[in-house]
Amino acid sequence: MTTDMRDLDAAFSSRERRTVTHLIKSALGLSSRFLSPAEASAVITDGEVGCGMDRTEGCTRRHCVTSLSGDVRQDGRLFVCPFGFTWFLLPIDLDTRRLGYLLTGPFFEDVRAREKFLEEHPDLRPRRADYPVLPQASKGALALIRDWMMSRLRATHLGQELQKKQTLLLSLIDSTKIIHTTPNSEELLAYLTDISTYLTNAANGYILLLDESGNQLKIVTARGVMTDFDRELRIAVGEGVSGWVVSHGEPLNIPDTQKDHRYLFVGYQASSELAVPIRRKDRVIGVLVVDAPETNAFSSFDQQLLSSLAFQVSTVLDAVNLHEERQRKLEQLETLHEVAAVASGSLDVNEVIPKVLEQAAKVFSASGAVLLIAEGSERSLHVKVAGQEEIRKVDASRADGGLFAWVMSNRKAMLIRPGDTESMAKFQGYVVSDSHATMCAPLLVGGEALGALLVATGTTNIVYGKADLDLLSTLAGHIAHAVNNARLFSRSRRQVAELTLINALGQTLNSSLDLEEVLTYIIHNISEIIGAERGSLMLWDEKQQVLKVSVSKGLDEDFARSVTFRPGEGIAGIVAELRQPTLIANTRHDPRYLERVKNEEPLTLMSAPVINKDRVLGVLNFERSLTSSRPFTSDDLRFLSTLSGHCGIAIENARLYQTLVTSYFETIRSLANALEAKDAYTHGHSRRVAKDSVRIAQKLDLPSKRVEMIRHGALLHDIGKIGIRDSILLKPGALTEEEIAIIRKHPLLGANMIQSIEFLKDVTEIIRHHHERLDGKGFPYGLAGDKIPLGARIVCVADAFDAMVTTRPYRKGMSYQHGIAELARNKGSQFDPGVVDAFVDLLYELHPSLSEGGSDFNPRLDVAGETGCDWIQESGAGAA
Repeated sequence: MTTDMRDLDAAFSSRERRTVTHLIKSALGLSSRFLSPAEASAVITDGEVGCGMDRTEGCTRRHCVTSLSGDVRQDGRLFVCPFGFTWFLLPIDLDTRRLGYLLTGPFFEDVRAREKFLEEHPDLRPRRADYPVLPQASKGALALIRDWMMSRLRATHLGQELQKKQTLLLSLIDSTKIIHTTPNSEELLAYLTDISTYLTNAANGYILLLDESGNQLKIVTARGVMTDFDRELRIAVGEGVSGWVVSHGEPLNIPDTQKDHRYLFVGYQASSELAVPIRRKDRVIGVLVVDAPETNAFSSFDQQLLSSLAFQVSTVLDAVNLHEERQRKLEQLETLHEVAAVASGSLDVNEVIPKVLEQAAKVFSASGAVLLIAEGSERSLHVKVAGQEEIRKVDASRADGGLFAWVMSNRKAMLIRPGDTESMAKFQGYVVSDSHATMCAPLLVGGEALGALLVATGTTNIVYGKADLDLLSTLAGHIAHAVNNARLFSRSRRQVAELTLINALGQTLNSSLDLEEVLTYIIHNISEIIGAERGSLMLWDEKQQVLKVSVSKGLDEDFARSVTFRPGEGIAGIVAELRQPTLIANTRHDPRYLERVKNEEPLTLMSAPVINKDRVLGVLNFERSLTSSRPFTSDDLRFLSTLSGHCGIAIENARLYQTLVTSYFETIRSLANALEAKDAYTHGHSRRVAKDSVRIAQKLDLPSKRVEMIRHGALLHDIGKIGIRDSILLKPGALTEEEIAIIRKHPLLGANMIQSIEFLKDVTEIIRHHHERLDGKGFPYGLAGDKIPLGARIVCVADAFDAMVTTRPYRKGMSYQHGIAELARNKGSQFDPGVVDAFVDLLYELHPSLSEGGSDFNPRLDVAGETGCDWIQESGAGAA
């Protein structure tokens, strides 16, 4: 609180009091004292004044009180105390405010009164000089003292007032400088709250502003001892001191909060509070408040000072609003520029929409933005809600009427202002909920309405005007051209993709005759082009007379394996029976779909029959969710029908090829059987090696195609022995070095027999290298490590193990335990360690008794085996 002359302590310092009493004593010989606040209060309330003789010798009565009748006049009052002395009581006033009293005496008004007093008190005659006679005291010497004191008091008061005004002026100058040099509005408001608290000597200072609804005040900054306030606190207009100031538009100074019902306790009990309104264009927008823990803390000057600072707060807020308005205009121009750049630089509708909605919501400070894209009877409704990251689609049926339909049919923009209840009611359900103001503009290209753009705000302090509507219309024009260009490009790209896929399909048919590969290629590429989330090809099963899923994308695996359709059953069965493609815009509205699939999610679906040579081979099916995309179109169905014809050709060719391949392998298998038939000891070896090789490959998690390739390589790994003389091949004893060299040619002979077949190229590599060793000491080329094909390394282990554990003409086969030990001993030199480990784990899984400790386990002892040249000559003492 500022210095204010409310009592004698503020009017006269202790030093000034001593000066006054000394002056009266030396000039008039009188004692004098300033009454204490309690004594001054007794004079005012009870009309009683205590004796001034406490410090004067002679009076025998101590601490007596004189009662005064009537008010003490402005120029002072004479009175006689009970002992008989005369006293002068001088009131000390400033303007209309009484600050206290000065008591002076004792004296007598004439000589006779003194003589009479001394006769009554002869013991005081020696002190006669201490009791001067002052005729006309109140108009003479005492009047001079009174006039001097009043002049001194007024001079001090004027000085203080000048100091206050200087302080106010300097504070306003400082705050003005800071306002113009500090760009941060929060820092400015905090500074103004600080200076308000400092200049008024307050304990706390607050700035409260009306919220967007205009019905509540919220604290935006607080300084002082009470800064830990509830930031969610809201004070209603008319409630408490701040609410009263807003509703009445006047300052309010409460000297004692306990005696004023308007004071509202909000966590801190102040004894006095001062609040002034913050105005903007004759409208109260907030309150500047200070409080203190003592009563009567704030003066009229404090109120004046606070009102000036409240004007500074208003200036800051005006500057912030002006900056925000300029920033908004700049953002609008930037938005137009960005949308124009998107329109000329982007040809993807999905890229255009998020940017458009994001910028529209930002530039118009909207609570939500909605973009409707229309194409024929189809509708796509995209929504951006403030505070949410994603751009989401909603039920497009909402665009069939209301505001969107009106704007598109009339081809003109519309603005719904606050208070336009008729329009709001008319278009209810087609604008963002709880909107305060709404604008909608059509997307026009060449007179055609491609859609509409809508923005809405729920904030009451944002009111859209004609300038905003014009800006929205301009923005909608840029969007319309961007959408139209993207649509034209999308159509062109779609046509190119369709032609490319048709051409690629033809190339695939010429380069790959694997049925599963071709069908998977077809399903995935069609799904990508038409934007399907799920797709499947169902083939006709002649044996069961049903359609079954052959390949699929996005379908649950269990569902794909189990679902079947008979002719005329479900969409696929109907398409197969009628041989006509079908499109369903919304599965919720089609009983043919619902009777088989109970799916609550609305889907769009299309199916086309796969026909070749007037025979139905199957049905192509594709679907996607309507919650995230539009329905399939007639263009999509036309494209699918075209591809279904190519699909029929692919299926028929792949089946013919599969028949050819099967026949070929049967021929090769016959050759392998012929090889084994030459000698009873070789019977079954190739099949056992093939079986073990397949198990190893599966243990290593190799792809199914590679496993099948290893199966064929293992089955044919010794096919080259057909070209070796029986005298060598069937020799019961040890082989000579020349015979070993001939035997070692069988991998090359076998590879040469089938190398002309292109699709058996990998099988050829297995046959050629299945006798190579990891250390490079194998044959026919001495390959080492990873240079040996994995399939050949697998067959090598399976071949060697079967050779070890199978009975030969000259010895009994090893036990499995000994065979496993041999594999382990040669792991890393002859055999691939990873393959050996996988095979050993597999043997223990297949034959749990191996872990029981027996040493003679061998289920192959009763199976005739080969001569041993595949292993004995490699791993024994006679290895080449």
